[in-house]
Amino acid sequence: MKDKELQLKIIEINRARNRLILSERLAVQEWRQRRREELLDELKPNEVRRGVVSNLANFGAFVDLGGADGWCISASWPGAVSIIPVKYCTWPGSRGTGPQR
Repeated sequence: MKDKELQLKIIEINRARNRLILSERLAVQEWRQRRREELLDELKPNEVRRGVVSNLANFGAFVDLGGADGWCISASWPGAVSIIPVKYCTWPGSRGTGPQR
């Protein structure tokens, strides 16, 4: 960890006790929240985006779009509204770009 750059949020500064409390977890949470809001503002219907499969379930795949997770569903499932075949979302950690147009 030496010489590794971190994003940190200052929690407390106490000069009298010479104490500084920092949180990497809160800094990351705030960054993800800001990134999620930016991403949701940018997204448009029928747009093709690159993402990373974060989880698979029997009803579809969850894809991290770089700040927000999307749900990739298959046309073969009942009630499918947005059709993106699961073959484009293969396994957790893989990168998918959605159907080729």
